[in-house]
Amino acid sequence: MKSISKLAITFLGTVGIVCWWCCLSVLAENVREPIRAGSFYPADPSRLKRLIAELTHKAQKTQVQIPRNKDLRAIIMPHAGYIYSGWTAAHASKVIQPNQFSKVVLLGPDHFMGFRNGSVTDATAYQTPLGKINLHGDAKRVQLHSNLFQSMPISYDREHSLEVVLPFLQSYIGKFELVPIIVGQADTKSLSEVLDSLMDRNTVLIVSSDLSHYLPYSDAVSRDRETLRMIMDLDPDPLIKSDNRACGASPISILLHMPDCLI
Repeated sequence: MKSISKLAITFLGTVGIVCWWCCLSVLAENVREPIRAGSFYPADPSRLKRLIAELTHKAQKTQVQIPRNKDLRAIIMPHAGYIYSGWTAAHASKVIQPNQFSKVVLLGPDHFMGFRNGSVTDATAYQTPLGKINLHGDAKRVQLHSNLFQSMPISYDREHSLEVVLPFLQSYIGKFELVPIIVGQADTKSLSEVLDSLMDRNTVLIVSSDLSHYLPYSDAVSRDRETLRMIMDLDPDPLIKSDNRACGASPISILLHMPDCLI
């Protein structure tokens, strides 16, 4: 009887250890699931791959003058539904090479919450239909600047501006680690100084932004050309001060304050 009791205690102890490790594993794995799959872009991996391949093939036909003897440091990409922005986003394929970067710093504007400066998710990974993207250690390091970056609980993270560009990056870069930052009303110069320290030759900065919204087509073309000229002139002030130029005006302004990304 004593042997049976000892055996039962040993068994229960083993089960307890296994359960404890399982709980630790669940706690350690805090994945931000996709919220726009099935609406902004296909949720089915095969359909999503096929759509990105079609958009990429179409984008490859565009004539783009790529500067010689320059290293890619940053890209501005749109985040609307793929039916609207996918062809534009696919032009990233003309400058990104597979396995070119091991870390992506991704900036997108806040559409929902309303906060100051930057926010970084509590998640340990982002999930898309094309697979999981682990966060880079720099995602936690920027939170040490508590006056500039706050923690975003995963349950509050409804923002799509980061999520929507990720399948394109997975398709073009392959495997990489992510530093996802949502930007609110921001001290863009101070944020740029922190983020500039994260940049190296294995890192690319991706800024997620659409341009003007809900204008007649001819007005939108004219306004967007003005906005692009401001960006090309590296002049963030009129971009920030104007209405309806870019929903990602603050993330773009951060980029324009990062000289190492613009040389």
